[in-house]
Amino acid sequence: MPTWEWRVFIRERDEAQRFWESLGMGPWPNLEECRVDCYLPVSEVLGLKMRGGPSSELECKLRLERKKRGAELWKKVIFPLEKSGCICKADLLGVCEWLRGRSESKEPASAAFAALNSVMEFWQSREVLVLPTCSVSKKRSKVRMPNRAGIAAELTEIVVDDSVQGPVWSICIEGKSAPKVYEVLENCTYFPTSVYHSSTEGAHQLSQMSIGYPLFVISSRDDVLQQEPEKASSAYGVPSMDQLSVPIG
Repeated sequence: MPTWEWRVFIRERDEAQRFWESLGMGPWPNLEECRVDCYLPVSEVLGLKMRGGPSSELECKLRLERKKRGAELWKKVIFPLEKSGCICKADLLGVCEWLRGRSESKEPASAAFAALNSVMEFWQSREVLVLPTCSVSKKRSKVRMPNRAGIAAELTEIVVDDSVQGPVWSICIEGKSAPKVYEVLENCTYFPTSVYHSSTEGAHQLSQMSIGYPLFVISSRDDVLQQEPEKASSAYGVPSMDQLSVPIG
């Protein structure tokens, strides 16, 4: 079943901790769940990754809708990989066929299809079998929110491609209803400022702060390449933040 998420990525740990406590979550938790996900950056509306590092499955997340205040509805589907441990050009064909038949999305799946098709066209002309991915190291804690049935809060410490820039912290409120997610945020007394922005000037404050993992991976990958250009070989065939026209704060 699709899940509503309101997610923010915060650059400063003290701001992340203050925001977490302002949500009514209590002290900063121990981040006991650790893993590395391998992403293929494609589009802000489509996330492709191998969960937990090289695996036999490709996890696909499609954004079905985005509300004015930034809550996003995501649908997840699992595809088997042709070759365990890596993403090949042939693996993207199945995702394209799945996207072609989507009709439940208020944001047409054609946008995700076009972005993925563009990546595929790039690689068709190159003598490669395995597509380069972006590694995202995560230390995570996910807890049910007290006195709010069906709502969970997730706190994650993230490092992209072993970057020297250090970690970023993601905080996500998720549930089956966007209004219930907003109820949590409406009672919050503090919001961070050192965040990745998703919207143009004039949008609602909550919308400006909220982005999904696919857009974060693309934007933070661009940050890494600016600071560490020797890693540019892993960036071929994927859109940049300039192409998406999304400002980063």
